[in-house]
Formats: sequence, structure tokens, C-alpha cells
Amino acid sequence: MKRKYLTLILLFFISQSLWYNSASNLFAQQAQGTNTQKENIGNSLFGNDINGKKVPISMLGIPLRIVRSAVPLTQIGYGKTVKIDGKLDDDSWKNSAVIYPFIENRGNGLAKAQTRVKLFYNEKALYAAFICDEPYLERIKTKSMQRDDLDLWQDDCVEIHILSPDKRNDYNIQINSKGISFDRKTADFTWNPDLKIAPFKNRDKKQWGIEIEIPWRELGFSIQKGDSIAMNFTRIRQPEFERSAWSPTYGTFYSINYFGEIVFAEQGVISKTVEIDKPQPGVNYSRLQIEFPGKSQVTLSGTGGKAVTVPAKMRKPVKLEYVLGAEEGNIVFKAQRMGKVLWRAAFPSNFGERPQLNRVKQLLKSFNNAPATLPEIEKQKTEAELAVKDMENALSSSVKKGKSIPLNIYKQLNEKLR
Repeated sequence: MKRKYLTLILLFFISQSLWYNSASNLFAQQAQGTNTQKENIGNSLFGNDINGKKVPISMLGIPLRIVRSAVPLTQIGYGKTVKIDGKLDDDSWKNSAVIYPFIENRGNGLAKAQTRVKLFYNEKALYAAFICDEPYLERIKTKSMQRDDLDLWQDDCVEIHILSPDKRNDYNIQINSKGISFDRKTADFTWNPDLKIAPFKNRDKKQWGIEIEIPWRELGFSIQKGDSIAMNFTRIRQPEFERSAWSPTYGTFYSINYFGEIVFAEQGVISKTVEIDKPQPGVNYSRLQIEFPGKSQVTLSGTGGKAVTVPAKMRKPVKLEYVLGAEEGNIVFKAQRMGKVLWRAAFPSNFGERPQLNRVKQLLKSFNNAPATLPEIEKQKTEAELAVKDMENALSSSVKKGKSIPLNIYKQLNEKLR
């Protein structure tokens, strides 16, 4: 019990320190507008918990470290300008990149209702189409009927988040199921870009969606092949309140450090199947089917697992190994060709229970750096060291055998670490 309380106190001070630093940096860099704008920027330091109550980001379980190599990445292709009519029947859409799947924004597994985003670009604009599965299509909420309604986020809506190449501005475009938008450029809420938007519904497939053209001139920068920028795609569902994202941000959608990466290329990557069940400690398996540009083979790999070589045009899903071990951070799958990353998917590690190894190791390190302690504490330290060794041995054995750790054994081992 003493060990548990010490750990909680330590993590509390770390999280509060990080929250204070992030708040200070944000205000120092951006809070130069009116008082109202400053207040709006300050609000971005807060997110909604499961009951919709605003709470500091630090209370929403944000990981202590953000690693850019552990956020999703995809390559999108070049396409001809299309008519924005909500039909998605142009050749540019048929050959466009597809971003999938969406994850519950606090990292609690795949979203219940999935979203796919089709993307392509040209010299004129960026084109996006959201296709939103909705089993309760008749219950979607659409109250905002005027542009820039501050309450639009309370409708069923999708959002596009863009960070400029120079990282000076972030753009947010929210769109509800009627095609009404709310637009923001950093702290400028008067920004009203010239967008073309067409909403659509497919009652047979129980889907609704948005087709949109975003001219580069409205963003104030242009893109060339080979460039990459940070972006995110998010969704708010009202029938069963759910906030989901391509790259979950664990609180407010506006946390730019969590944005994924879009690479502009000749052809895009099409994600068809990405299946990951609730992972168990040790070795697990996912099913992936992805189409890559070109003809050369691609190497697929998952965190800690064995890599496999697949054809560029995968005709069926492939089984891919990954390991849920002691490391913190995301479970990452990636596709590479000649060392270049073409695609990456990142799943929060709290899809399944995590071994408590790193938490206990940090505590042990603090004990080792402390002066002599009471015999009772020394005994607890020895027990913790043995528990760490037992869990590490179990994880190592799982990898060698290619099987997950049996849950009953895992629970026994993890209980010792608590």
C-alpha cells in the first residue's frame, strides 16, 4: 500500500508539472490577441471527460512523452480537380488514398462507428471525403444551420486539422452532416476560407459523409510532391456520444503534438483492412490489407514482432505479429520500402492491460538514489525487483514461443507488481 501511494504522488507531480509547462509555452507563443482570443486559446488546454465535463488535459490520461515516430503516417496521391457534389464517382476518388481506422479519442480501442477518409491533392487544393458509418442514422444531430456557429461541435460533425509547414498556424474546419462549417486559423475565429462542401447520406449502408475542397491559397501555403505536414481527422458522434480520431489526442482535438503525418506523393496508400483485437500481454496478431503504390514488395512490421514481406497490391489480409511488452507508448505497425516509411498506424497501448514494469522500475530507481531506508522498505524493494524479473522472463518466453502469456499467469505476475 505504501508503494502504491508513493507512486501515485510521484505521477501526480510529474503530470502537473508537464501540464504547467505546456500551458506556459502555449500562452507565451500564441496569446497575443484580444482577451476573448486568449480565453479561447486557454480553453484548448482543456478536454471533455466521459461525462462531457471540462477538465485539464493532464487529467485525461495523456502519455508523458509524445514520440513522432509513434503517430500515424500515410502517403496520399495526386489527382485531377473534381466536382464537389457528394457523389465520389470521379476517377480521382476511385484511386485516392484511404485513411482508416479511427480510434476512440482517449485511446480506449477502435471507435464503435468507424470513419474512412479519402484524400488526394493537386496544385489547386486538398480534397477530402469523410465516410461515416452510423448505425443510428435517424438519430444524428444537426442543429447548427449557420456558418461559424460556436455550438456546431454539439452536432454530429467531422473535423480537419492542419498544421502549416512552418508550424506557425494551425487550421481547424468543423463540418456537420448538413455541410455547415465552423472555421478557425490559430486564434483567428473570423477566418472564413472559400470552401466547397457537399454532404451526402446513404441510408442503405447507414452512412453519412462530407466531400470538401480546401484551396491552398486559403491556407497561405502550397504543397509539392515529397512534402509532408502534420494533420489530423476527427469525428464527434451524438447518437452514442463518441469522440474518435485518426490520431487520438487524449483530450482536446487541438493538441498538435499528436497530429499524424501526411506525405504528398504521386500515388497514395489505401488502407482496406486494419484489425486489432484487444491485445494480451506478450505476442499478439493483427490482420492487415493495404494497397501500396508501385510494384516493388513492401516490408510490414509491428512493435516487437517479426517483419513480413508482402506484394504492393495485397489481395487478402496478412497476419502480422506484434508484442505487448513492458515499453510505454503506442503499438505501431509500419510499411517500408527500401528504408522509406510509406504507411504507419498507431494504436494506444491501453487497448489491453499493460504490465506495470516501467512504473515499478521508475520507483525502484528512485529508491536506489535515496539514502538508506527502513528495513520494511528494503524488503518491499527486494520483492519488487523479483516481481520485475518474473514478468520480464514471462514476456521473453512469450516471444520465443509465439504465444500470449496466459491471462491467469499474467494477472498473478502483474498483481505482484502492484
